[in-house]
Amino acid sequence: SAGRIHGRDHRLVARTDRASDEAITALCRRADCLLVRDEATAAMLADLGVDAEVGGCPSLYLERFVPDLPPPSEEMAGTALVSVRHPDLMSIPYADQARVHGCVTRLVTLLGAQYDRVMLLCHDRQDLPFAAGIEGVEYCYSEDPRQVVSWLRGSSLSAGFRLHAFLTATGLGVPALQISYDERGS
Repeated sequence: SAGRIHGRDHRLVARTDRASDEAITALCRRADCLLVRDEATAAMLADLGVDAEVGGCPSLYLERFVPDLPPPSEEMAGTALVSVRHPDLMSIPYADQARVHGCVTRLVTLLGAQYDRVMLLCHDRQDLPFAAGIEGVEYCYSEDPRQVVSWLRGSSLSAGFRLHAFLTATGLGVPALQISYDERGS
């Protein structure tokens, strides 16, 4: 996945954490079939002279290909789950990182008026300090992906900054809202 990120001036710039063009091209030449998750990656590969077909993220197809998915968590009935990312780990300008706390707080307030409960969903242990800093809001975290899928399946809404929560919820038929902060999410 090679979507660009927003630089200091809010223009899209190349990620600094991706493999070199040479390594990507060599890897792609070895593939018998090449599917990528998104159009941004397909465009980047096309610029390198590599043909790839957009197949989408496997998260979209969990229900179709994983026959023993965990049942929906009953404790999440009526709950809006807000997937958070620690702002320090978001590839956005520092000034925007400073505004994420307020954005999440406003989102929780808006959703609280429409749902029985709002909870923050942490996908990574590094997100826990940020979630703990949002006063008056419960948060949940599990290293077991089956538990996370169960929570998402049982929720009434999945919203937030984590693309794979959005894709998983969408694939499972749960209403979802993606707040995009990079090209891949768009």
